[in-house]
Amino acid sequence: MTGHCPAGKISTFLNVGVIQMVHGYLVSMMALTALLLSGCEPGVLQPGSINARWTLAPNTCESLHIKTIVARAVRDGEAVTETTVPCVDTGEILLEGLDPATYSIEIEGFNGDARGTHMESQDSISVLEGQTEQTMELRLVEKQARVHVRWKFADGFGCVDNSITSVAVGIFDQTNRALDQQTVSCDVSFADPMDQEIKSGVLFEELSAAQDLIIIVDAYDASNEKLFESSITDLALFPGDTVDAVVTFE
Repeated sequence: MTGHCPAGKISTFLNVGVIQMVHGYLVSMMALTALLLSGCEPGVLQPGSINARWTLAPNTCESLHIKTIVARAVRDGEAVTETTVPCVDTGEILLEGLDPATYSIEIEGFNGDARGTHMESQDSISVLEGQTEQTMELRLVEKQARVHVRWKFADGFGCVDNSITSVAVGIFDQTNRALDQQTVSCDVSFADPMDQEIKSGVLFEELSAAQDLIIIVDAYDASNEKLFESSITDLALFPGDTVDAVVTFE
């Protein structure tokens, strides 16, 4: 004899099941609706933004030959986002979609040759969840230039074979005014802060843009007798440039 369930009980069981299914569906729909209305997944922070502001005063886009302005948010040394707009003398750019964190803001002006000539930055801007922060009104200033000076010998040999122990390097304008000077060991090297590469020679930084500059390099032996000299004339420095200058000791 097989067991059986009375019709009334079967109906009650089915009704309860349907009610539970409907209730579960309604609960799921309510949760989904709440999730959609919240605009983000549970546990995910809403992004914030930074209003990057600048001015060129007392100059103008025209007088500084700036065509476009680029604003970028930098985090841990990497640009997270950047926006480019036509140059205006005083303006602002909203950088959106930033995860809550601490950023640096860089604002740079580019000329018609797409060369970045003017720039300013602000560090340690904390972006909070769903909030908009703003920078100071950053006054863009002319970017400084760099000159990397290297030397070699015409005979193909090095410092020791040519009895050279020290090298004096100077950058001068047409009036003989020294922009910068360094005296170093002949086989000196340095880590370039721009790319961290080890390079020979010397690096001059924080130089203003200028024309018709002269580089003079003198090589001395252990008794301070000058054995070689060389120079580069008519050197032009543009804002933000790094010039690689090589002299040959004959």
